[in-house]
Amino acid sequence: MTYRAVSFLSIALLIPTLAFGQAETTGRVSGRVVDEEANPVDGARVSLISPALQGERVTQTDANGQFLAALLPVGPYAVSVAAPGKQTVQVSLRLTVGQTVPLAVTLKQGEGLEEKVTVYAAATPLETTVVGENFNYETEVEELPIASRNIGDVSLYSPDVQASGWVPDLLVGVSSGAAISGAPSYSTVALLDGAEITEPS
Repeated sequence: MTYRAVSFLSIALLIPTLAFGQAETTGRVSGRVVDEEANPVDGARVSLISPALQGERVTQTDANGQFLAALLPVGPYAVSVAAPGKQTVQVSLRLTVGQTVPLAVTLKQGEGLEEKVTVYAAATPLETTVVGENFNYETEVEELPIASRNIGDVSLYSPDVQASGWVPDLLVGVSSGAAISGAPSYSTVALLDGAEITEPS
């Protein structure tokens, strides 16, 4: 026997081994879906969910009620079978290498369970661009546990507002300037009814 013949024979013997090894890396789930009178259910939705899958594998039954899901990675599976006007059936199984799991599913008459969640919450005041509709000085300022309730000092308790330097104030003589979000105090503009009342620093 020549060298070429030996090489050809070795390759010919190796091909079935490789094909068999490749076919044995996955499994299959097959089955038949019927109703309570043993009639095949056509178009039933069969979904398979598993940690081994990316997403969901979905197939449908044919006119004979049969389905086949092939090339499935091995692992645990949750199989859900549903059809219009029928109760949904769920089956748990574990698929191993080269295994074909047969399922015989009977769908009973009736709609599947539907869960509804209703959340109740108190209504909040309407948010508008008019400050007066959402701001009450007596409840928002007068009841604050602080020493000075000057409107300039109260503003320092707002988020992202820090004291920065001292500026003249008509009521208390001097007051700390307000730096908003790290900006210098001289960049802050105070408006009263749309008119600027910012004191020069």
